Amino acid sequence: MSRALALLLSAGLLRAVPAAAQATDPPYLAQFPTVDKVVKAMVMPDPRESALRKMGALWQLQEVIKQLSGRREFRGFLPDEMKLLGQYQVAEYYIGQAIDSAFPGRYGNWPKVSMNTPYRYMRTDPRFGVEGVELAKLLPVSVLEAFSQSVGNDKARWAARARADSEEMRRVQVAAEPSKLEQEQAAMRRCAESGRGQTQCMMEGIGKSFIDMASSAVPGLGGLLRGEAKHGLRMGGVYPGTNKLSFTFFSDFVSVGCSDLVPENHDYTLAIAPDGVRITITSEPRNIVLTMRSDGRLYGPGPTDIQGQVQTGIQYGTRTWSDGRTEPISRPVFETMTRRCNLGQLSASGPSTTGTVGSAVSSMLNLATGSDPGEGSTVPAGLRMIGEYGTLTALDIEFRPEGAVVGCRDVTALRPYTGSIAGGAVVISVANGAAPFNLTVQSDGRLGGTGTVRVDGRKTTGTNGEGQLTYAPRSATCPLGILTPAGPQASQAEQGAAAARASLGIPSASAQPTGNGPAFQIVGGLPAPTSGGNAFAGAALLLLDVPLESVLKEAGVAQPAGTSAPKVLEQTCTTVAGEAACAKVVQGLGAHTVAQLKADAGGVANTPDLSAGKTYYLFGSAVSQGRKVTWHLPLKATPGWTRLVLSTANALP
Repeated sequence: MSRALALLLSAGLLRAVPAAAQATDPPYLAQFPTVDKVVKAMVMPDPRESALRKMGALWQLQEVIKQLSGRREFRGFLPDEMKLLGQYQVAEYYIGQAIDSAFPGRYGNWPKVSMNTPYRYMRTDPRFGVEGVELAKLLPVSVLEAFSQSVGNDKARWAARARADSEEMRRVQVAAEPSKLEQEQAAMRRCAESGRGQTQCMMEGIGKSFIDMASSAVPGLGGLLRGEAKHGLRMGGVYPGTNKLSFTFFSDFVSVGCSDLVPENHDYTLAIAPDGVRITITSEPRNIVLTMRSDGRLYGPGPTDIQGQVQTGIQYGTRTWSDGRTEPISRPVFETMTRRCNLGQLSASGPSTTGTVGSAVSSMLNLATGSDPGEGSTVPAGLRMIGEYGTLTALDIEFRPEGAVVGCRDVTALRPYTGSIAGGAVVISVANGAAPFNLTVQSDGRLGGTGTVRVDGRKTTGTNGEGQLTYAPRSATCPLGILTPAGPQASQAEQGAAAARASLGIPSASAQPTGNGPAFQIVGGLPAPTSGGNAFAGAALLLLDVPLESVLKEAGVAQPAGTSAPKVLEQTCTTVAGEAACAKVVQGLGAHTVAQLKADAGGVANTPDLSAGKTYYLFGSAVSQGRKVTWHLPLKATPGWTRLVLSTANALP
């Protein structure tokens, strides 16, 4: 055992209260091992391999608890389950921190030892609890048998669903408008035919159904889970530097680390510039601007101050439950500090990989977005795309983290692609088998190409004896031309006219509030982007019947003095420790949402008719000049309609 790990154990940071010392609910939790027992059972000669096996064992034990909890995994764990899960999670975190400190630098193909996760198998994987981590050393046979039976029951249900869906796929399609079920089955069939995994496609279909169900059951929740469709250039990959500098890009955010700052997620935007692609990252004390050039490297301004959180200690306390029970708790203490790192020339060290998740809210979001809850997805380094372009009746391209799903009418195929900079333009190169093709990102966000595209795909023909889909090859050819983002899109002229009307304070006819009751017209007053249009266009807002502080209080989330409610919400929902509380906040937001608002191309959004004299609360954000701007404003409804301009002046500091 390394000295760092030994110090943590002696300090009691990885010590768990023996499960058998007291009665538990459910009773079988008493048979789960303490952290000390797990650590001792996974000791190996190599301290790094020893740490990875300890982390893997703690992670797999959490998976066993979640599987045995049944529907509570999605609805909320019992107190004893939460307590034991927390002990395992904390121990896993500190073991990773200790081994990284004892052995800094790369290990295998990863920048840090703890980033290796060789033993995070899916629950249905035959290697779970056997290869590398022998759960038989830690759990009695009765618990392992109950876990195996539960997993088997789930697999049987999934297989039955797959067989039922495959039977539906073979039914003759009628000429009338397909039903919702038929649309879902067609989407799942198209997904499987493209070459993506059958399980992933099935989960994606179930996820969409779940969102619809959530939307009807809890107003506002479906919209929060679904999110807005995004299109355009993004980034992927890990770009490390000196003094623990690192930029890990994903489609929705970039994780930034520097020195001893805890890596944090930041918003970022991309814009095509004469010398490459400009990447603007929201940061403090000022935004970080990087440029990707034609050689694929990132170039920064040199030594730069970056503000973030540094762990300065651990706070211990006691939690009291409603029935009078108490338990000791601990949480890390962070302070805001500034560190300087050299943002010079940065080269990619590898792809960015999303970690696995397993809490109630994360599992719900995985199901809702169609991702596999047992596996992380890899995002190749370099320029990437997001969104769907074209039309299903001709050529259609859907950009996903793993590649581009190229469709020509009924034929689809998943193909790898790369992005490069050539002659001041961004070129997307799709490796389409024997017929690769290129697309150029236009200044208006559309994709342009020439010639035709032949797509060699497959068609579902039925199932085999094990319930797996069977296929037959088929091909189709479509012209390239100009591909626009899929879905309703406003033309540049319409966007420009709407933006001009909004800047002059003249609402368009379509933007005029309707109805006789009190209403608000929300207008964006942010500085115009250099690329044109309105910075507030497409911004999503929630109109609540109570302030956000009340939603946090109902969910049991504490709001420290001097910290705004939106900031507390962000901190709660972006940390592993806050996931359970985040799930309650999301549910509370759904219950208190009066309306979901979305600004049009001119940056204008209208509320529905409201109750006179009642105070409502507007909550939302937008990105302006590379910075996130957030509003949380009380709105008192008065007769007629009231115009409200959202700007940096009335935004949160």
